[in-house]
Amino acid sequence: MARLFTFHLYPSKESYLVSVLQELTVGGSGVDLGAEICEQVSIPKGMAYGALQHTRHGLLVRDYSSSDVQSDRLYWPIYEVGPEDVLHCAVQFILLVEKEATFHHLVASRFCDRHGPCLVVTGRGYPDVCTREFLHRLMNVTKPRGVPIVALTDGDPHGIEILCTYKFGSKALGFDSAQLAIPTLRWLGIHRYDIDRLVQDVICYTSKT
Repeated sequence: MARLFTFHLYPSKESYLVSVLQELTVGGSGVDLGAEICEQVSIPKGMAYGALQHTRHGLLVRDYSSSDVQSDRLYWPIYEVGPEDVLHCAVQFILLVEKEATFHHLVASRFCDRHGPCLVVTGRGYPDVCTREFLHRLMNVTKPRGVPIVALTDGDPHGIEILCTYKFGSKALGFDSAQLAIPTLRWLGIHRYDIDRLVQDVICYTSKT
C-alpha cells in the first residue's frame, strides 16, 4: 500500500528512482554510494580569504588573496575543487571560524596581512559538503609541512557539534568521512574557562534543552 501511494506522488518510475538515490546519498542511509555517482551537486556556501591559489590545468581559477575592486569584495566564496584541481597554499596556519560575522571582522581588519601568511575559512555556521571537502583537500596539501588547522567556535553544544562535524564527519555522510573529515583539526576555543577567567562577575549558563 505504501509503495502504491509513493508511486502516486511521482509522475514516473524514473522520478521515483531519482528520489530513492537522493535518499541513499543525501539522506544518510549508510549505503556506500558517493554523491558524484548519483550526480549530487552541492552549491558551496563557505568563504575564504588568504594566501591560496586554486588552479585547473595550469590556469588560475581563483586567487583567494586578491580583492574584487568592482564590488569592494575582500573575500571569495569557496569554489568547488575538482579531482584534477590543484591548491597552492603557502601559509603558516589555517584558521577556521564558525561565525560569518567573525570572518568578516577578521578580513576587514586585515588579519592575514598582520599575522600571515595564513588562510581564514568559514562555513557560515553548520558546514556544507563543499566547505568540508575544501578543507580536507587543504589538509592533505599542507600536511607534509605541518601546517596547523585550528578552529574558532563557540563553547556551547552547537559550536562543539560544528567542530566535531569538521573533525570527525557527520552521521548523515558517515560513509564519505574519509573524503570530508579533518582529523588534524584542533579546537582553539572559545572554551567555557576562557569566559570564567576573563569575566569576574557571576555568569548564569543556560543549558541546551
